[in-house]
Amino acid sequence: MITKETALQIQALVDGELTSQEASEVRRQLSGDPVSLALHDELALTRQVVRENEATATVPESRDFYWSKIARGIEAQERTAPVAPRRLSLVQLLARWVVPAAAVLALALFLSSRTTGGIHLFARQTPNEVETQLEDTSLFDFHDPKTGMTVVWLASNVGE
Repeated sequence: MITKETALQIQALVDGELTSQEASEVRRQLSGDPVSLALHDELALTRQVVRENEATATVPESRDFYWSKIARGIEAQERTAPVAPRRLSLVQLLARWVVPAAAVLALALFLSSRTTGGIHLFARQTPNEVETQLEDTSLFDFHDPKTGMTVVWLASNVGE
């Protein structure tokens, strides 16, 4: 059984990618192992068949002339093609003007509510007054406008 490392070394030998010292060591290993030698012969034969049967492509023009011809064609097309103004669809128009305007408006409302002490989401703006006989009593309340529920917490600091 050939290891992956040995198979890669044999392939590198066939491809001519090894130094002379490495190549002589791999050849020495091949002489003692018939399975490795068979792999070497198969890879060498495959390389030879591929090289002999490769299709050769010939270009009637030089590479530089070919690409310069393409570049000249593109330049000529750009000079003659009229540039038509783009029409915006309704969605593009909304995305370009309405969405940014709405964002600016929302930001302005948010900033104005912050500076005037305006919107409070979880607490009332004016605290309720509660009369009690106990001294040192404090009140905390929470109002949820979505559900219409108010929770009041009375805390007495007497006896502490």
